[in-house]
Amino acid sequence: MKIVNGCIYLGGANESGACYWVIDGEQERIVQLEGIDTEVYSIFVQDDKVYAGGRFNISYTFPRKFTACYWDEDGKQHYFQSEHDESIAEAIFVYDNQVYAAGWFGDVYGYSACYWDSAGRYELDDNGSDLSYGKCIFVR
Repeated sequence: MKIVNGCIYLGGANESGACYWVIDGEQERIVQLEGIDTEVYSIFVQDDKVYAGGRFNISYTFPRKFTACYWDEDGKQHYFQSEHDESIAEAIFVYDNQVYAAGWFGDVYGYSACYWDSAGRYELDDNGSDLSYGKCIFVR
């Protein structure tokens, strides 16, 4: 959830996939985003531009295979680099027109905290743990 200029922005999903809601006083609207079996985990708003971070199911079969992604201010979906079985963008931040995301990647053997930018993915030190997650990000 994010509050900007009195408007509340909430990300999530419905039966059609990833979406976010904008609540401005008594007015509420839903914005449906591109992709099926998608979900929004975080929202970033800057200069009336909305960015959403989350995940997309690229397998359409069982077992599901989630890939970290984000939606830009035009609602277009972009994928973050991940060559492992799963990845999810848990948090998103935009600085100097570049999108950053915190999250995780992994497989059935464990997950590792990471962050992404336009150049790729950066694995974070997890001190030998089999399970670590990136949950928030701030760039300045």
